[in-house]
Amino acid sequence: MTQSEADWQFISYGNTHHAFTNPEANDIEMGTVYNHHSDKRSWIAMTNFLKEVFDNVNQ
Repeated sequence: MTQSEADWQFISYGNTHHAFTNPEANDIEMGTVYNHHSDKRSWIAMTNFLKEVFDNVNQ
């Protein structure tokens, strides 16, 4: 992606498992565990990304 000069970022949430945005996920052996802090942080990151991408649509 860097070679193609794409504008990209990678966000990794520490201490976070699969299904971390699902409050009902609670099975450490399956690797599915809800994480309140990562859920909130990922929501903020997604809304910021969407604002960045779509704020210029009607301009």
